[in-house]
Amino acid sequence: MRLDSSPKKENMRKVRLSQKTRRWITFALVFFFLFGIYWYLNRRGLRWYAWPYKWDAKFTKLECVRPKVHLDGLVDIARATYTTFDELGVTAFPIYGTLFGALRYRGPVPWDEDVDMGVVGSELDKYSFSQLQAAFAKHGIAIRYYSWGGLYKLKSGKSGAEADVMPFYNVYGGAWMYRNGWEAYILFLNYWYNHVFPKRLLTPPLPKIEFGGMMMNMTHGGYKIQTYHFKEDWFREVRPPQCEGSKFVPKQAKPVIVTSAPENPKDALYDFSF
Repeated sequence: MRLDSSPKKENMRKVRLSQKTRRWITFALVFFFLFGIYWYLNRRGLRWYAWPYKWDAKFTKLECVRPKVHLDGLVDIARATYTTFDELGVTAFPIYGTLFGALRYRGPVPWDEDVDMGVVGSELDKYSFSQLQAAFAKHGIAIRYYSWGGLYKLKSGKSGAEADVMPFYNVYGGAWMYRNGWEAYILFLNYWYNHVFPKRLLTPPLPKIEFGGMMMNMTHGGYKIQTYHFKEDWFREVRPPQCEGSKFVPKQAKPVIVTSAPENPKDALYDFSF
């Protein structure tokens, strides 16, 4: 009987090993599949301004130059947002695509959808949300907090223009400024790669730059902060496909950093003649 049962035990052992192997292979495939998705989400670049996904339907449908009323709305909400934070004593500065617009056009990027403004989080936290609501209500702007992105969403009651306000924190007491929010923790690879910058770029006093006819604070070094947020292609402008073959030429084709009061009205920021 022992001799007869030996082959059966061996076969059962092989079956168990085979099942265990299949489970490990399945686990490994699922792990690498999920990790691939996670890596893809973390490595997605910031669209609209640099390194866009050409196959993204929203990007391919963007107008080369948005309607003038839309761009004026962006200028108005940027000015109102900056003014409100200035009244509160909170350091605010154009960031991401809005900084590209200030550097290249002295106003919004012509195909931009909203305004991006950075603030020093430790200064902003001195105020309750109700106090912020009251301060922005004076300028006709509604505000809400978006916990996933760790930012404030602003919307003008007059034009419908929108702005994102991103608080940056020196949470570890080191040399870097970080974003907050659940997304920053879950997609931490993306945030460490695309959404941090050296604290020294906010050393007071800050230089000034023109945006829509108004002087605003900016981080030190001009494009320097963009080399951290748009590592692959901060130095070039990627326009929507609709710009190909158009006669659109920005009036401020070169990066401009000004230190005196602007003379150009916001109506003359773009050439709408084509």
